[in-house]
Amino acid sequence: IIIDIEGAYSIFIHQKISGHLLYGIWIMEHEIWKAKGRGPLKSERENQYIRYLFFLNNGYQLAMSDLRRFSKIVLVKNKDVSDLPEIKKLGPEPLEIGLNEFKKLFAKKKGRIKQVLMDPFFIAGIGNIYADEILWYSGFHPLSRTENLSDKDLRKIFNSMIKILKKAIKLGGSSVDDYRMPSGEKGEYQNQTKAYQHEGEQCFKKDGGIIKKIRIGGRSAHFCPVHQKVL
Repeated sequence: IIIDIEGAYSIFIHQKISGHLLYGIWIMEHEIWKAKGRGPLKSERENQYIRYLFFLNNGYQLAMSDLRRFSKIVLVKNKDVSDLPEIKKLGPEPLEIGLNEFKKLFAKKKGRIKQVLMDPFFIAGIGNIYADEILWYSGFHPLSRTENLSDKDLRKIFNSMIKILKKAIKLGGSSVDDYRMPSGEKGEYQNQTKAYQHEGEQCFKKDGGIIKKIRIGGRSAHFCPVHQKVL
């Protein structure tokens, strides 16, 4: 996350595994920052690990809650933002490219489609949940090789990617673990998944089978063995 502030500087924020930004009012009680009033900022355990606070002109604060303390916040000159190691080698944002650019990316990449989609240096921002869902909707097995995908196949994956990510944003993301929306509330996309964490359940497609789970490159992959074919 890049926050453009006045002058020649920006704030770079990497939330990492358990960090998430919150918006509200906090007061110090017994050397601990406590959210003022009622609601999820105060009641949700995941929102209680305040590590950083930014005081805003409107009287509110922007806070970072981070159980594992892995998050990173850096003040950086605007001209140096693109040279930050976390940004310099990132692939394009998935919602900022068109189909043709998406196809060009695959022309230079070989590997299993699940791992390729999750590679931030290939394309940014597609995590485990969304990779599973994109492949379920488009009908491709996570072990499918990218070099075996046709232009028609890539179009299906691209359209599914756009659909899934836009829906996830609309629903406030996925709160499977620590992530919460700035309001402190849970995102709702985890309640809409068709493959992720549905191991052993009947596929939502009428002609589908039982959702299976395998591990690919150290990460889980959920899929329907009937309608998601290996290419």
